[in-house]
Amino acid sequence: MQIDHVHFYVENAHRWRDWFVNNLGFQQVPLWGTFFDLINHQKLRDTDTQVVRSLPGDKGVEDEMWQ
Repeated sequence: MQIDHVHFYVENAHRWRDWFVNNLGFQQVPLWGTFFDLINHQKLRDTDTQVVRSLPGDKGVEDEMWQ
């Protein structure tokens, strides 16, 4: 089985982003200039989006979205 990506819906996106980065070695993906940046500026239903990736050599999520 190969998993491309997973979405987590959590109470505090910043806290969980930091947890994934600090405890599992994920990397934060910059949000400016991406689709996620537009979502954050609109603040849909008072939500916040944080993106992390699991491997340092992975393509960024922002690149994979458009394929």
